[in-house]
Amino acid sequence: MTAARTAEQSVFSMEVAVAKRFFFIVFTNALCWIPIFTLKLLSLLDIEIPGTVTSWVVIFILPINSTLNPILYTLTTTSFQEKLKQFLQKKRTHLQETQGKSFVLLSMQSSSSI
Repeated sequence: MTAARTAEQSVFSMEVAVAKRFFFIVFTNALCWIPIFTLKLLSLLDIEIPGTVTSWVVIFILPINSTLNPILYTLTTTSFQEKLKQFLQKKRTHLQETQGKSFVLLSMQSSSSI
């Protein structure tokens, strides 16, 4: 009974992680497309939009979505997050080791000069 519940919980937690990942990706895509939808809605309402505004949106804002997607897909993978955590832990331990050595060296230098 306990093994079955544990298996259900792990499957549920994996599903929640995937749901969070895709929600984040879809949300950022929606944010990138809001200016396009706004311009389209304004044009459907017969509001005149200057050509420079449309040009700026198409040239500078629209490509943000295409640029951001590969980055988001990479950053939200489990393997990337695990490797990043390992890298940061190694850096942290390396910094702690070097800080500890420099403190010992400084204390030895100050005691020898007295």
